[in-house]
Amino acid sequence: MAQIIFVLAIKMLARLVKVMLQVSLLCLFVVLVRRSTLPTEHPDFVMLVALRGQQFNFIEWEATTLAWKAQQAVRGLHRSVSAQEGAQYVRTYLEQLGAVIQLEVQLESATAQATFSPVRLLHGKPNVTACEACWRVTRC
Repeated sequence: MAQIIFVLAIKMLARLVKVMLQVSLLCLFVVLVRRSTLPTEHPDFVMLVALRGQQFNFIEWEATTLAWKAQQAVRGLHRSVSAQEGAQYVRTYLEQLGAVIQLEVQLESATAQATFSPVRLLHGKPNVTACEACWRVTRC
């Protein structure tokens, strides 16, 4: 009978040691994980590392925006610019925008007709092969 109690006590002591070892390993793991760093070279973690410790306060942002809009409504956006000057600025902008659009259309029609060669673009020579062009670009 004493031998059975002794064996049971040894087994319980072994289980206790095993559980204590597991708990200590878990605590060590938690400590090591808390001190670990994120891999900063991975693109998914770049933003997390850059914003670590920063918190976005939506309520403050919204209140600031509403206050700014109310202030602009009370003061007026540009008190120093008359209505005629503002209308002239808009007309000038629209004229310049029309000129830019016309230039873009001309550029698109010109590039649609031309053949595009990256090798020619890089070196201006039609007889340069793609391998030579790659070698010249990567060598620099």
